[in-house]
Amino acid sequence: MAFGDIIRFPLFAIRLLQWAFIVIALGLFSKFIERDNNGAHIIFEEVVYAIATAFYIPILIGSFLKNKLVARVSFLFDLIFSQLFLVTVVFTSQDFDYGSCRLARPAGTSCSKKHAAQSFAYLSYFFTLFALLLELFRIWGKDKENSHEKHDPRAPADAPVTSA
Repeated sequence: MAFGDIIRFPLFAIRLLQWAFIVIALGLFSKFIERDNNGAHIIFEEVVYAIATAFYIPILIGSFLKNKLVARVSFLFDLIFSQLFLVTVVFTSQDFDYGSCRLARPAGTSCSKKHAAQSFAYLSYFFTLFALLLELFRIWGKDKENSHEKHDPRAPADAPVTSA
């Protein structure tokens, strides 16, 4: 079993958890918008998590495929969304940790729900970074396998012997 094949199963588990955290954060931010939709940060976070929910379904399925192009596209999406999730972490920290949590928007929402949204934003960011590293190892393993197969100086065992 090749290195890229070994990584596929933990990568699928990480992707499944990542997608679950994204969906939970999407639900929490949707609830915040339902209560008070005047916060620009909350709308940005909602859009990021809605787009991520749609994009990570094919990426979740693609973690089982052996195609190197799928791994590279997944790596690219992880790179982009890791930066977007980092921005959402910064925005939730600014919104909910600066000053009094009870006075922060959305008004009337308990601090535990605000901190839950913040923690799921952190979790989605860190799991995206972890998936990014696993995809990098998966691409590296496939490149290593391909270079070993193409440049193997040994002749096959059933090749005829040539004398010089």
